[in-house]
Amino acid sequence: MVVFVCGSCGESVKKAAVDKHCQTKCRNCQSLSCIDCGKDFPGDTFRSHNQCMTEEEKWHGKDAKVKAGGNTGQKKQDAWVESIQNAIPVAKSSNPQLADYLQKLLGYDNMPRKEAKFKV
Repeated sequence: MVVFVCGSCGESVKKAAVDKHCQTKCRNCQSLSCIDCGKDFPGDTFRSHNQCMTEEEKWHGKDAKVKAGGNTGQKKQDAWVESIQNAIPVAKSSNPQLADYLQKLLGYDNMPRKEAKFKV
């Protein structure tokens, strides 16, 4: 989970709550800083900052040991995106509406992989 510090008021804000913070509490928020990596994000550039470093890297710095099988969540996500990309041509011929939905799904950075997340 990414947490930012508001450059105007100094409040810590989770990424999901940044818009609400800027609209209600701190209307003159011009930049945010990531708590973990310390990078500054002016304007809306914070939206592309999904992850920056692991806990190991944060606390051990240059001495951090990177695991060979690390980041399995990203590997699963990439495999899921690839399977959706492969399903689109098949869906175009049999069900064009489904193909449109699958194409929209590819527009999201972190789409769910489990059936329960798709149900409302």
